[in-house]
Amino acid sequence: MLKRLTFGFQSFFVGFRMVRKHPSLLKYILIPIFISILFMSFGLYFSFEILPAWVKEFFPQTESIFKQTLYWISMVFAAVSTFLLVILNSFVLANILNIPMNTKLCEKLLKKEFNWEAKSRNFKEFVKTFIYFLLIGIVKTLIILVIGFFAFALSFVPFLSLFAAALGMLVLAFDCSDITFEIKEWGLKRRWQFFTQYKPEFLGFSFGIGLFSLIPGLNFVLLPFIVLGASHMVQTLDMRNSNGTMSIS
Repeated sequence: MLKRLTFGFQSFFVGFRMVRKHPSLLKYILIPIFISILFMSFGLYFSFEILPAWVKEFFPQTESIFKQTLYWISMVFAAVSTFLLVILNSFVLANILNIPMNTKLCEKLLKKEFNWEAKSRNFKEFVKTFIYFLLIGIVKTLIILVIGFFAFALSFVPFLSLFAAALGMLVLAFDCSDITFEIKEWGLKRRWQFFTQYKPEFLGFSFGIGLFSLIPGLNFVLLPFIVLGASHMVQTLDMRNSNGTMSIS
């Protein structure tokens, strides 16, 4: 069990090593990182520059102690809630826009590292696949948002905050791996079976996500590297399973 947890945790960092090993992957990473930084910057600007002006419109500062207190309470509440929502929405939008590049990134990794060839497609099939990935990504992201809000609500309940955090990290670990599941054209049933079969590895991977989450926004910006690590882990485990070197737990 410990060995499998360790493998999952180490897999989180494999993406960085893969970029050093295959520098050509970097060009597929820079655009998603730029988009993520752009959305995060806008979210921060909106939260700390535009939001205070809106609050002043509704609660103009006066000499009244009551109104001043109401103003600052509103400012703090609006700042915290809006900041969380804006950053969350920024993540969703950036994640959706980055789906095509992250998909290409994983395909290139699988080809370079495992000699895996993606199914050849003509232009019509490419457009159809692109739209499919985009729609699936939107639906999947919305589902993750619902789970994220659920985990966020649990975080305020005593003794459940750690469970909520672990649940959120585990969902992100699955989400990062799901791009590779899409590339391999696995159905929902097979994805779930794979996830439950390798729960310790995914849990170990989620520990890495949790570690990077200690620095706000770091996972958001470095998501392509995390996706690479997840893709490498999925393919390695799938090959081990095919070769009979790892039994189903």
